[in-house]
Amino acid sequence: MKQFLLVALSAAVFLFFTSSQTAAVAQADAPEKPGHLAAVGDGNVDLVGKGAFELRLVGDGVLRIPQVSKLAVAIHGQGHVVITPDDTLVVTHFRGVVKVVGKKVVVRFRHGHIGIKAKGHGKGVLTGHGVFWANGHQGYWKPDGRKVAW
Repeated sequence: MKQFLLVALSAAVFLFFTSSQTAAVAQADAPEKPGHLAAVGDGNVDLVGKGAFELRLVGDGVLRIPQVSKLAVAIHGQGHVVITPDDTLVVTHFRGVVKVVGKKVVVRFRHGHIGIKAKGHGKGVLTGHGVFWANGHQGYWKPDGRKVAW
């Protein structure tokens, strides 16, 4: 009887560990759900991520997006738009929407009012005054910077 219990216990332990390893592998192989970021405010924005970004600009401020040739970009609005020799999109004195999609999107915005929508995965810092929602959680920009992730 002891041998039977020992064999049954060994089989149960084996099944437990192999099933938990299989579940861990299945979770690692499952695609991550995209996160969401929405923000509106005045100040500076530094974001890095993959996915789709929609940036609404109103007048003042400077938007820079490096390595723009590796991204899909659509620009709708009026203002000054240029691509520098180092492949950086620079948008100034602009009223409109800039949409960007890519695997590595870097957004730098300085000194103005901006609205942001992002879907995918990323992180960044919002400096100034405003409000944001990251994956359904609300927070506020800070004058010394507020870290966000989605």
